[in-house]
Amino acid sequence: MLGFRTIRAQTCCQMATDHHKAMQMLEITLFGFADELVHEYCVYSKQIKNVPSVEGYFSWFDEELHCRDIIMHMTMPDDVKTLINQNQSFSCFGHPSKGEGGNFILEAKNRRTKMWMPPGIPSEDRWYRVCRNQDRLEKMKDDITKMLGMSDFKNKIYHYDLTEEIFQWRCRIRSLEFLRNPQDEKAITNTNGEQMDYDLVNFSFHAKENMNSYNSDYKNGHEFGKEENCNPSFKTNATIEKEILTALEEIDMTLEGEILMEQWQKKVKKGTKVEYVTFYREVLQAVDEATSNEDHDLDEDS
Repeated sequence: MLGFRTIRAQTCCQMATDHHKAMQMLEITLFGFADELVHEYCVYSKQIKNVPSVEGYFSWFDEELHCRDIIMHMTMPDDVKTLINQNQSFSCFGHPSKGEGGNFILEAKNRRTKMWMPPGIPSEDRWYRVCRNQDRLEKMKDDITKMLGMSDFKNKIYHYDLTEEIFQWRCRIRSLEFLRNPQDEKAITNTNGEQMDYDLVNFSFHAKENMNSYNSDYKNGHEFGKEENCNPSFKTNATIEKEILTALEEIDMTLEGEILMEQWQKKVKKGTKVEYVTFYREVLQAVDEATSNEDHDLDEDS
């Protein structure tokens, strides 16, 4: 869609070396997925013979995301909450590159309100009349400006038109039926049809478990962030390798341990992350079985 076809260009894309292109790719992805989710909701509404509505869409998909965002903000550590409160911004015009602080927006709004008032100290009645009609006055001004062929520069920020790229991305998503029945639990694949780690379908459940663990540890004054609380799919290869070797040490005296160590050295160590995760689960299963056998032998001896 953006012409990134060679291996070098795709690597540049993945590393986000060009921030402008990186933002364009994010915009294509997010807007494309958002539009296609609305399309899937309309298809779903037609199937159940309901009239599509904003409220229906929120209850169908977005309500859980909104609740999670609120919960995340309420339960985040105080230092993170302070950082976000000090750096978050809002946009009056809906443009992603025009963000301002809350106080700045309020002052700008007051200035635009005073533009519709005569010089001098405004009366309370004047404030009421202008504030209640400001949106209409602004719309009238914009309409007249367009009719006269004049430009209003308040929104005049250059923005590359990605309409065609977003449309192509939507065509790609729809042809693959990538978002068909998004609420169904099924194996996750990438847009090339390659199956990703099967446990990614449980991402929301693992996130809730981690959130509950964090709340519990935070309440008891303990430090949160231990690696074992994280799903292996979301760890780096180096971290998974360290945990694989640690687990193999527990069964290094067994035949199963020797076989797994040989597999690791000859094949898995040079493999992909998917192979790392799959092998890691095999090792953990072998450790569990070895531990269970040891416990059984001890029970028989006693």
